Amino acid sequence: MDGRHEFIAAEIERAYVNEDDNWKKEYYRNAANYLAKNRYVEGGKICAFCRAQGMAEPHHHNVWGAMMTSLRKLGWVEKIGMVQPTTKHTHINKVCQWESKLSMTHKVAPWSFSKIKAFEQCPKQFYHEKILKEYPFVQTNAILYGNEFHKAAENYVLYDTPLPKRFDYTQATLDALNEKQGIKLAEQKIGVTENLAACGFYDKDVWFRGIIDLLILDTLGETAWVIDYKTGKNARYADTGQLELMAMAVFIHYPEVKKIRAGLVFVVSNDLIKAKYHEYDTSSLWTKWLGKYEAMKTAANKNVWNPRPNGLCKRHCPVTVCVHNGSN
Repeated sequence: MDGRHEFIAAEIERAYVNEDDNWKKEYYRNAANYLAKNRYVEGGKICAFCRAQGMAEPHHHNVWGAMMTSLRKLGWVEKIGMVQPTTKHTHINKVCQWESKLSMTHKVAPWSFSKIKAFEQCPKQFYHEKILKEYPFVQTNAILYGNEFHKAAENYVLYDTPLPKRFDYTQATLDALNEKQGIKLAEQKIGVTENLAACGFYDKDVWFRGIIDLLILDTLGETAWVIDYKTGKNARYADTGQLELMAMAVFIHYPEVKKIRAGLVFVVSNDLIKAKYHEYDTSSLWTKWLGKYEAMKTAANKNVWNPRPNGLCKRHCPVTVCVHNGSN
């Protein structure tokens, strides 16, 4: 950094330090509101929004720039480039463009089958649980049992580890899956970008995520099996949407696969819900699921999360601020 830039940085820092703390708190409140609704921003846009909310001017004009620097340090924004300013009173040719890390659209992607289902069940509950994260995840005995079975099944299929006694009843089902021809991959984490390209589960540009309980790849036969274990008591409310999404992701990651046989395996009730997918199905399936994702994204962009009353409201929803909650 040369002497001129050092001087500018020092002046901006001095402006920030000398500004009134209450003014800064008001700025942060307004900035958080603006950043939640706008993904790509300029400092001048936030400045204009603050003024529109009735904020007084800071003691020095450098404070506006200093506040953007503080937003970056807080991790609220990330610089992505330089653009021509779009605000009326900016008198320089290029300004920083920032990406908001508080934008609601950031918080609906990466998305998954479970995220879509939670949103469709009740957008308001989804907002409080998944976006604001006001209610911590509670590990129930049923969830714990399911997790333990998934691990036992993985070890049995991949490593021939004997099943724990409480899961003996599933051995015949797992043996039938194990006999299928192909490479076995358990708990396969899979990612897809917004351009529908293959990527890693934790990649920066991951847009959709899924975990396949058991993936069997028979590339010579251009076929794959996608299996999802269910430890619920029956298949009454089975939803094959999860299989659709996993199949779509497999076609992207393994282009040599042309046909997928899929199944929801209800190990307790010994039920099997089957499905078949072909490579030519993917266009219509993506259209269907992109529509669902867009509904969630629209709610995020508008920051509108309307409640959807259902049978779980009275006793099984933790969102007590909702008028439909049983505690009200």
